Amino acid sequence: MVNTITFAGLLYVLIVVRTAVRAAFIIAVGPARVYAGAHWPSDVLGGYLIGAVLLVVIVRFYRTRVSGGGEVGRVVEYRGDG
Repeated sequence: MVNTITFAGLLYVLIVVRTAVRAAFIIAVGPARVYAGAHWPSDVLGGYLIGAVLLVVIVRFYRTRVSGGGEVGRVVEYRGDG
């Protein structure tokens, strides 16, 4: 759960595509795991919390260390191979 939140959130921050699909995916994973019986609701809430904290830490690190303080989240347009 934590890995899903952190990874999907990081992709959302680094490759911004103007769609709510990524946000819906992040939000929908938790209830799906509870419905499947794989986790308790408290596990899902904990995963959301820990994943959000990790996402903030990673994005701040990226903004200050990797990109040199530049803007993260530029719009990337995919034009395909053809």
